[in-house]
Amino acid sequence: MATVYLTVGRHALYEPASKYPISPVGIADTVALCPLLERQAKSLDAIYTSTSRRAEATARIFASLLGTNKVKIIKDERLNAPFGSDKEKQRQVYEDIVKQANEKQWRHVHIVTHYENVFSLLNRKNDVSYSKWIVRQADNWEKMLSDEHFAFVDVLPKRRAGVLDVVNLNAEYPRNTAIAKSGMDEDDYKLTLKVGHRLLELLSKPQDYAEVVEELEKTVCASL
Repeated sequence: MATVYLTVGRHALYEPASKYPISPVGIADTVALCPLLERQAKSLDAIYTSTSRRAEATARIFASLLGTNKVKIIKDERLNAPFGSDKEKQRQVYEDIVKQANEKQWRHVHIVTHYENVFSLLNRKNDVSYSKWIVRQADNWEKMLSDEHFAFVDVLPKRRAGVLDVVNLNAEYPRNTAIAKSGMDEDDYKLTLKVGHRLLELLSKPQDYAEVVEELEKTVCASL
């Protein structure tokens, strides 16, 4: 039986006063993380996202770069505001998503939401930074509805440098030392460094949001 994956993560970095939904650095970090998401949880079938601009923009980048077929993006207003102490609501959202994944026979569903909801949905207490996620995997979707934690496995995000951090590490340290400090393997390091350098080129002259997204996505596609 094929393993199924539910990945739950945060939207990308954003600047509240900006006209762009996510910042150029947020775009770059998200595109650089796409290959890792695919390795951890296979091809992407669907994305559930809050209706906030920053969450939708993050979801569209993942959908553009991942999945062998057109990835379905589903907007869900329930993912917007923090669930807080409303355990019944958070459980209902989780169950609805898992049950639909089972009905559609999807193998990988990704959720883009906000800081507090990542932990609430998975009933965990872990830190997840911008654009990153927790991977929940099981033998089938029914097991993810179990209240027993042995029914599924959660893979937490490891420390990993952002694109501009990698550019700085590359300038400051010998290559092997920089790779070790980045928390990546060599292939991820090379890709992230390319994305970082391309980002700096784009930031050196006026660009609109769509151009930044397109150019950074091209950088990733050309490197895979």
